[in-house]
Amino acid sequence: MKMSQEKLYELFELKERISSATKLSEIMNSSIEEMIKITHMDAGCIYLMDKDGNMSLAAHKGFTPKFLEGVNHMLTGEGITGRVTLTGLPEIVNDVVREPRIARRIVKEKGIHSFVSIPLLTDNRTIGVMNVASFKERRFEKGFEKFLLSIGRTVGNAIYNATLFKRVKGQVNRMMTVNDIGIEISGIFNLSKILEKIPVYFEKLFQVNNYAIVFNHRLKKLRKYKEIKEIRTAGFRKVRLSFLRPSFGRLVFNSESDSPVVIQDCFADGRFPSSPIKSDKTVTLRSLIGAKIKGGLDTYGIVAIGSRSKNAFDENDIRIFKLFLSFLSASIHRAILFGEMKHSYRRLLAAQKLIVRAEKVSTLVRFATQIAHRIRNSLSAMRTALDILNNEEGITGEAKELLEILFSEQIKLNKLVDDFYTFAGPDDKTRTAVNIQQFLNSIIEGFLEHEAHQLKELNILKKYDPRIESISIDTIRFGNAIRNLLENAVDSFSDSGGTIEIGYRLMAKQSNSDKKMEFFVKDNGCGMDSSIRTKILEPFFSTKPKGSGLGLAIVEKIVQQHNGEVVIKTLKGHGTRIRLIIPVI
Repeated sequence: MKMSQEKLYELFELKERISSATKLSEIMNSSIEEMIKITHMDAGCIYLMDKDGNMSLAAHKGFTPKFLEGVNHMLTGEGITGRVTLTGLPEIVNDVVREPRIARRIVKEKGIHSFVSIPLLTDNRTIGVMNVASFKERRFEKGFEKFLLSIGRTVGNAIYNATLFKRVKGQVNRMMTVNDIGIEISGIFNLSKILEKIPVYFEKLFQVNNYAIVFNHRLKKLRKYKEIKEIRTAGFRKVRLSFLRPSFGRLVFNSESDSPVVIQDCFADGRFPSSPIKSDKTVTLRSLIGAKIKGGLDTYGIVAIGSRSKNAFDENDIRIFKLFLSFLSASIHRAILFGEMKHSYRRLLAAQKLIVRAEKVSTLVRFATQIAHRIRNSLSAMRTALDILNNEEGITGEAKELLEILFSEQIKLNKLVDDFYTFAGPDDKTRTAVNIQQFLNSIIEGFLEHEAHQLKELNILKKYDPRIESISIDTIRFGNAIRNLLENAVDSFSDSGGTIEIGYRLMAKQSNSDKKMEFFVKDNGCGMDSSIRTKILEPFFSTKPKGSGLGLAIVEKIVQQHNGEVVIKTLKGHGTRIRLIIPVI
């Protein structure tokens, strides 16, 4: 018992130190220092795993530069460190010289005697390994592995949360940057000034040196502009414009969709059999994003960015590019059609409304993400401590009940933080094929079990379309969206209850390659007036006294992640119908 209390104190001391840090480097360095102190070792290091399963040295202390050169990269399954990534269990080596599993000879040559390798875990998933080593003999008591596993979870959760926080913070900062650019560019009505700003904007948003605008010189509206003639010589920086136009430019122009065309490796793409982009000796472009610059029914040209690296652009880059493209297209359109004041004025109001909403969300999300990050660290440490206490012998009766209460409350708080990250965090593209009828029935049954006792009468009418049986969706997130709509429908009823109509249908008049379907939830509740309807999808807007204002905002984000849209039809006193329209894949 004395040893458990001592280890628990050391674990909390480690947690307190790393929870006060928000930077990933601070967390890793503090973890190594505390682990060296706890184990009475001489040196330590941390490896983090990349998306391909390989590990790279991320932090270290006490090792010589020459030693680190020999162990800066490790493969999964290689040596003891690689074995730990596979098993998720700590390894203790009391005598390195006699240990046959040591893969790197330099470890034995540099005088390391004892060695401990700890998996860094989050949600039972290994994200890295922390190693500590001693240059003299060091032996550990029996059962020390369990304590090391607890440390691995604490440090792993802290590193995961810091990485997630950094990713979300980066996305928020880029959103704020593109919002600032949108505000600035929307106030420029001179085409030449817009074109002068574009290189600065690209470097701010994407840190690339290769970009181009190619205008459609066949369009009569563009022939009188001197700026259009001058921009022909700009092209990709350090790459002739002719290199872009014949292949990638034609591909973008001929695309049936206005969405960006993304090439992650033009060397491996069959659409570039003899492209000069490949053969140029000074600059080799591997990744490209391009899209049409649209104004009304006119296509003014294309805008594109390129990178020498393959797979250089992720989903967030594409979203930022699309948002910037919308600002750029609107600004060029306003500059060219400046004489048509009424039309330009309507577009400006719409653009400003989108900017203000996005700016409000970005500011609030950035602040709230910092709070959620600290809460999540504390909840992770709380769960670790509760797991340790729960495994102690002699805890029964009232103490056991109190522990169960703490477990329950910790789960609720963690769920609240997870809901926030669902709204503010990165997209999750995990989808599975599901039988739609069974999917909706399970949601309705679970909802009725939870909600039926709250109303005197609740009728559920199901309307299912037999023409479509299955669809590929993120069942967890989309299920949460449907439950949100059902809860809102119930909240709109009076105490006497009401009727909810729920179902799905295949939308008519579509080609096989562009099929769409809709889920719908309709109620005969109180409905909404027009002033509330225009704000109902805004984050943190709620008409409920205790509402968070994230319910419908999360629904909209989930549907957008499925490349869909939310359509709301409502009338005060006559109920509400909400449609979730998504493509069939």
